[in-house]
Amino acid sequence: GVDGYEAGQLRPNGFYEESTVRDYPVRGRKMTFHVKRRRWVEIETGKSVSKRWDIVAEGTRFSKEFAAFLKGMLGQIPDYGPLS
Repeated sequence: GVDGYEAGQLRPNGFYEESTVRDYPVRGRKMTFHVKRRRWVEIETGKSVSKRWDIVAEGTRFSKEFAAFLKGMLGQIPDYGPLS
């Protein structure tokens, strides 16, 4: 559910556009995961509601932990270009 709401106060309303996030490599292969967040609507008001999503480091497509690791190792967070 969504923080601050009780069962029956919201109804699902599709999904946000998929987000792609880079994370630590696994067994020598790049690790990319695809996240689809559900949209919610307040049944009583029709107001759109979403859960806060903050696993990505600001300004990057890296998980917070992986971005911190790269910055610690390299002194900066590299820009690897578009995700594929």
